[in-house]
Amino acid sequence: MNAQTDATLAAQDPVARLDAHLATLGLAVTDLTVDSNGTLTTLDAPSSAKSPTVERSAFPIVRASEVRAEQPELFIHALLGEGGMGRVLAAEQVALRREVAVKVLRDTQDPRANRDLLREAIIAGRLEHPNIVPVYLLGTSPDGAPLFVMRRIEGVPWSKVLTDPTQAPPFFTGLDEDPLAFHLGILGRVCEATHFAHSRGILHRDLKPDNVMLGTFGEVYVVDWGLAVSLVDDPFLPLARDATTLVGTPRYMAPEMTACNPVALSPRTDVFLLGAILYELITQRAPFEGATIHQCLVRSFECSFDELPTSTAEELRAIVHQALERSPDARHTTADQLRRALQDFLQHRTSHALAHEAHTREDTVHALLRDPSRDETALQQAFTECRFGYLQALRAWSENLAAQEGLQRALEQMIAHHLACKNPKSASALLTQLPHPVPSLTLRVETALRAEQESLKRLEALEGFARDQDPTQTMRTRGILLLSMGVFYLALSVATGAAVRAGWMPFGYREAIAAITFNAVISVAASVYVWRTQRPNAAVRRLLLVAMLMGVGLVSHWVVSWILHVPIHVALTQFLWWVSGGWIMVGLLFDRRVIATGLSFGAGAIAVMLWPTLELEIFGVTALLAYGSAAMSWFLPSQTTTMS
Repeated sequence: MNAQTDATLAAQDPVARLDAHLATLGLAVTDLTVDSNGTLTTLDAPSSAKSPTVERSAFPIVRASEVRAEQPELFIHALLGEGGMGRVLAAEQVALRREVAVKVLRDTQDPRANRDLLREAIIAGRLEHPNIVPVYLLGTSPDGAPLFVMRRIEGVPWSKVLTDPTQAPPFFTGLDEDPLAFHLGILGRVCEATHFAHSRGILHRDLKPDNVMLGTFGEVYVVDWGLAVSLVDDPFLPLARDATTLVGTPRYMAPEMTACNPVALSPRTDVFLLGAILYELITQRAPFEGATIHQCLVRSFECSFDELPTSTAEELRAIVHQALERSPDARHTTADQLRRALQDFLQHRTSHALAHEAHTREDTVHALLRDPSRDETALQQAFTECRFGYLQALRAWSENLAAQEGLQRALEQMIAHHLACKNPKSASALLTQLPHPVPSLTLRVETALRAEQESLKRLEALEGFARDQDPTQTMRTRGILLLSMGVFYLALSVATGAAVRAGWMPFGYREAIAAITFNAVISVAASVYVWRTQRPNAAVRRLLLVAMLMGVGLVSHWVVSWILHVPIHVALTQFLWWVSGGWIMVGLLFDRRVIATGLSFGAGAIAVMLWPTLELEIFGVTALLAYGSAAMSWFLPSQTTTMS
């Protein structure tokens, strides 16, 4: 067509465009009819190909009900099916005792039908493939009509299984569990047979579920090669370049077939038909369904089909759209490329399903994040399930974009949540799992981590200061030492008092200074022992230092009192007041539990003032009570802790 004709067609509506185009080819759509399988009954115009002939003599073929003297080669049992051109009969091949199928003509007087039947036999005979029915014999009946013998297929057309799954042969399993995967598996085998035919230069031109047989034992056969043409020069086959007549099944036909454009015929024409089958698997209808043949052809000519359901996976949608491209150059290059695309989709399907399930968990995560009264445990569980689902999807198919984006979104949401909850460590752990780093989010996490580290340092410093100011350290050791000193001073004082009363020894400043010096030595020694063995903190070190200074100060008190000739019982009373005040001061400054010790020494001072003759015994009892109270206040909590 010239440019003017193209412009005229473009300005017309689709119906007019098709009718005008076919009119230029001498075709009238209104005269077309289809057979029982929906295939146009129009025959190709005669081509330059040489008409094939049968290279063997006729062999006897009879009905099982007939009686013949000669031994027949085939016994005909029954009619298996009929098409627009031929009939398929059930027969027995006598020599090999096997059941076969015989294809014969309905009209044996049509020379073109004879030619096409023989060409179909030649094509099928050349295509030795597991998914193409093998041809056993080519010959003629006793009346000279051509026929060919092929394997008898016991099964059902794929189209019946599509409309009624219960029709599937028993060997075909998995239809109930996953219908789409089941049918895509069959389509993959059809693609294999089609690709093999293309490798032999043969184009089918009528691929559809009606022309695919499912055998009883799991076989898949592409049948009915009556419209096939050769893509390469062949003296016995019709050539694609001569295919100018409208043939095929209007509901599936590629636009170049409807346009009767033989130049555009190629393996990609069959790819379009395979894509039309794929479309039907998804939508349960052929892409160019119409109330009339004319409507179907208009839609085919325009390549106008309804959009796929929204539930169709994006990857599968892309495969369908590419296979059904109007321009052959935009389609899959080969049937095998389409098969591999479907195979990849099936492998990715698990990943898509996992990603979809993870997406539902992600919705739960978003809902909980928006809920101020959310349950953090429920949020963490939903996020864990969401992340696990996306990771499983990516493990099944690392290039699953939906899973990558979903995982990215979920992680970013939870990282932001952990930052809002002042939990930068958890945010940092999730940050390393991001498929694609986010610089701004990384900066926020790093800033939060630094702030937390600085806060921890301050907290550690405060805790260290608190530990250093804890007077309870070494309490058990100090309690044992003080209790021992109390018992010692009680025993020493009672013994000294008894000796003085018995006249065995005097008690004056020399004895008092010797005793207090001994006390100071014991106090210093005990403090040094605790210092070296217990590693005391600052508070205990200060307490020990105060104890040593008190020991030195009390020795000074007795020396000064001796120099000033203070009466011994007065000096002892003052001594007890000094000790009382010192312990009370220590209690107020360091550990309130020892205030009772100071009060005990104060009570002892009062008792000495009241009963000066019992000063030594009172001192001993006071030391035991005072040191014992301190020891018990230190020792019992530690003992309780140990016992617990």
